[in-house]
Amino acid sequence: MILFNIIPIFPLDGYRIIEDLINNNIIFEEIYLYFSILVSIILIIVFYVLKIYGFIFILLYLLKLSINKLKQIKIRQNVINSQIKYEINKYLYQD
Repeated sequence: MILFNIIPIFPLDGYRIIEDLINNNIIFEEIYLYFSILVSIILIIVFYVLKIYGFIFILLYLLKLSINKLKQIKIRQNVINSQIKYEINKYLYQD
């Protein structure tokens, strides 16, 4: 169970370690979430071949969590981009 917990998949501890190293950089966090989704899919295939179905359900749930986290990051990026555009327009078109 310890080895499973350090797999770098959101929200396991392996992801938390990498997340601390990233220092809240949105671009790296997004790339790492894509990596996390890829690892989840690979592990689902491996456990399916090995006929360990219990872990497949856990990994499907973790995959869902990773996708939801990725959606949150996209929303946060859009908000930041909107704020930047607003500030630029405010600066350029001030009276």
